[in-house]
Amino acid sequence: MSTWRRRVNYIFIFINRAPPYVNDSQWDNILPFLERGFREGTIAVAPRGVNNEWNLHFRDETYPAMARLIENFILYANVNPNKVYLVGFSAGGDGAYQMAERIPHLLAGISPQGGHPNGVSTINQCNLPMYLAVGEKDAAYKRNKVMGEHYNNIIGNRQKYGGPYLAKCEVVSNSPHSFQCWIKPRKGYFNNDKNIVVTNDTAFDFLYANQRIPYPTEINLDTNIFRTPLRNHFSKRGNFFYFIEIGDKSTELIRLKINYQNCSIQVFEGNNFRIWINSKVFGNEIIAVNGNKIRLNKNNNLAKENMKLFCDPYYAFDSFIDVGSFN
Repeated sequence: MSTWRRRVNYIFIFINRAPPYVNDSQWDNILPFLERGFREGTIAVAPRGVNNEWNLHFRDETYPAMARLIENFILYANVNPNKVYLVGFSAGGDGAYQMAERIPHLLAGISPQGGHPNGVSTINQCNLPMYLAVGEKDAAYKRNKVMGEHYNNIIGNRQKYGGPYLAKCEVVSNSPHSFQCWIKPRKGYFNNDKNIVVTNDTAFDFLYANQRIPYPTEINLDTNIFRTPLRNHFSKRGNFFYFIEIGDKSTELIRLKINYQNCSIQVFEGNNFRIWINSKVFGNEIIAVNGNKIRLNKNNNLAKENMKLFCDPYYAFDSFIDVGSFN
């Protein structure tokens, strides 16, 4: 793993491409290529792919490995867990599309660039800011077409499921597969508008403007994408999505809305899952779930166990509420 380091504040993770000779060379080359977009206080990390296949950044092994990488930087490099960003280019862009759906709860923002979504769902990206980018002339695998379709799917979720679904897409004018996403000014087509715009904003500007929201007010979760043999590869954390724990009996779709001030949770869809609670976030020991008031059974030892599990100070859960039958 190669790093480019100044004072710690943010962490950017960059994933790149195969085959082996390119995978190895890009391991070190990707950071100098992109470092002009970094701000003071950034750690940049370029993890190598888990193998040399075309889908090297979206295999089942990838997601626990990425979670562990983020955990290590939180523990040992004093990185703010709410300021972790991921950028992927080419095959790395393919992987970024997949990670946006599988680990959005670990990221403050994500930018797939020159990649292909390969039909991945967009439901789980409710609270993950995304900056999609592709070259106008990048016609291989129809990358310059499918990115716009993927963007439309993200934005369409607002009406279908509710939630912010913050996204922006850029088609870099007159550009091939490779482009410098940090160049200013830059001509492009934005958000599927066919008119060329000149901008001084970059994907980095978009990402830096956002932080992870560890306790979002709306959760939309497609649980199918978590049902892999390796979801528990290194810990039971693989069953978690924000503060939702998925069980074997959990329904395919879970949708809920939380009002922290009123200490209430409304479950619109889904059953047989567990909602973990940090009582300090609500400030009350009584939570109303679909109108039914439930007194929390606070346990400080449980909070300590969850701190060890997540290595995330925001997820010191001291109690939980089961919705339906959970196991």
